[in-house]
Amino acid sequence: MGDITFTVLNYTGATVTFRAQEVVTGVLVMQSVPTNALGTAMIGQAVMATSLPVAIASNQTPVPMTGAGGTSTVTLAGGTATLAGGTALVTLAGGTALVTLAGGTANITQIGGAAITLGQAVMATSLPVAIASNQSPIAVTGSFSLTPTVASLLTVVSTAGSPAGVAIKATSGTLCGVSLYNNNSTAPVFLKIFNVTAGAVNSSVAPKFTIGVPPGGWRDVDFSSGASFTTAMAYWITKLVPDADTTAVAIDDLHGVITFI
Repeated sequence: MGDITFTVLNYTGATVTFRAQEVVTGVLVMQSVPTNALGTAMIGQAVMATSLPVAIASNQTPVPMTGAGGTSTVTLAGGTATLAGGTALVTLAGGTALVTLAGGTANITQIGGAAITLGQAVMATSLPVAIASNQSPIAVTGSFSLTPTVASLLTVVSTAGSPAGVAIKATSGTLCGVSLYNNNSTAPVFLKIFNVTAGAVNSSVAPKFTIGVPPGGWRDVDFSSGASFTTAMAYWITKLVPDADTTAVAIDDLHGVITFI
């Protein structure tokens, strides 16, 4: 059966065409083909304004879109994206991002007015990325130098006569530990450590640490986190505990080691 066309009253040139779609139990099921004011069918229109609205399902397969080349301007929150000749110039808050579209790939060449390229080796001009919580290991290349810090060792031996400053380290450093033995079986001895150079040690300078060793005994002091000395490290040995004491000890009264960095 052919199409049946009716002229719409009061609208010059407007028509509606009815086409028989199928016959169900002797009744024609009609299909309406809407036309525009010129009588042209509106199915398959290329102009959006005169096309039929359609609903796209959430699981719709990709719909191909065709069109002539040219310039499209897309307004974004905080800026405008202008597409022309395969290049998108996107104005963003805080700068301009120049995005080149080629072969389906977007190559961002500017951020904040600074030029960048993909695969940058410099962090300041590289693109930020988000790492997933289940990201597989990412290989990191570069030059790495891990030199462990090994503590130095200084032997402690008392001398006869008035105490004299002995240098541990002439500059700032870290005290790691002290191990001492008192060879005097009748009197204690005291090792005093100063935050000054050896030449600056005297009775008017307060020691940072005073470590007493009992007669004939051992004394180990471990600074597991390290004790910081900002100027230098030096020690002297006296017979009494007061900071200003200058009482001499005998030779070999005290033996031991000091570890430091």
